[in-house]
Amino acid sequence: MHRERLRRTGEVGPPGPLTTKGVVKTNAEGYRRIHVGGRRVLEHVHVMEQMLGRRLAPGENVHHKNGVKDDNAPANLELWLKMQPSGQRVKDLMAYIAEYHAAAMLAMLADKED
Repeated sequence: MHRERLRRTGEVGPPGPLTTKGVVKTNAEGYRRIHVGGRRVLEHVHVMEQMLGRRLAPGENVHHKNGVKDDNAPANLELWLKMQPSGQRVKDLMAYIAEYHAAAMLAMLADKED
């Protein structure tokens, strides 16, 4: 294990595995990756596959409506057939702000009126 880690990273590191089986971690892009049926899959993809009852077809991908990459609630996910642009729909972003940040938005609007 040390020799392989030294070959890949240039450092020996601690004894034993660096990861713990069954522990879900967020990757550098903010998405959660899980192990399902012997394959590593992004959690939002797995949730969508469960909703559809099948694996995603080529070209299909999953969009987070509220833009929160680790919010994998089925109501927050939608299936897209092509790559989506970065950002949010204005309607979805406003709904997110209204639900989670209403007080801050009202305070900001009150400050603008002065």
